[in-house]
Amino acid sequence: MTVILFHPTSRRLLRWAEAEKPARVERHIQRCDRCASKLETLTQLAPSGVSLLRGALTPASGVEDRVLEGVQSDLAEHETLSVLADLFGIGWASARLLLDEDGEYDNG
Repeated sequence: MTVILFHPTSRRLLRWAEAEKPARVERHIQRCDRCASKLETLTQLAPSGVSLLRGALTPASGVEDRVLEGVQSDLAEHETLSVLADLFGIGWASARLLLDEDGEYDNG
């Protein structure tokens, strides 16, 4: 049986659970039922907290439809702008053919 002399503080256990996972704390939790139980208690949400969290993470009704409509609208606008840009490009290319290098009209 291993004698445990060091027990992490509640704060250290919470930090470990949140992201900073020092290897020695992890090893300790694996061997110490007391601290493993404490960590479980510290990280459990009350039923009201679970309900609140579910409500916050549940998308609003109709959000998928609104997002899809927005994307389709943006794509349609992009397509329209693309057509206008192509038309402008044709006009620009035509003007370059009609004008010589100095920007003067070429009579032929």
